[in-house]
Amino acid sequence: MKNALKWLGCLAILLTIASFISAQDPIVGRWQRIQKSPNGDINLIFIFRADSTYDGIVNGKAFTNGRYFIKNDTISVSDNGCNLAYYGTYKLKYYAQDSLLFTAISDTCQERYQGANGLACKKLPKK
Repeated sequence: MKNALKWLGCLAILLTIASFISAQDPIVGRWQRIQKSPNGDINLIFIFRADSTYDGIVNGKAFTNGRYFIKNDTISVSDNGCNLAYYGTYKLKYYAQDSLLFTAISDTCQERYQGANGLACKKLPKK
């Protein structure tokens, strides 16, 4: 009986601790896409942060930044290339913990749409 009470007490403590730890959003981190081009490889890096901001980097140089929010399997993004107040909406499909595909639902920003629709990225390991 004492062992059962000790076990239940430990379980209660673990469940309490676990309730205060929120699961990290799977998009948070660094994502990469290497695209072939006639002039050589283009290395795209996207950095998504837990504070709902992101940066886009091409071949080591910043090219965009903005905000995002996620609801279920949908991400809404804004960036400084269009209008920070306007969000495009994309479906997220995780192929594994390290593979992600963006598919446009609605986005009237043509530059973002052309760059993001059908974009597949691989998650980079943490530094």
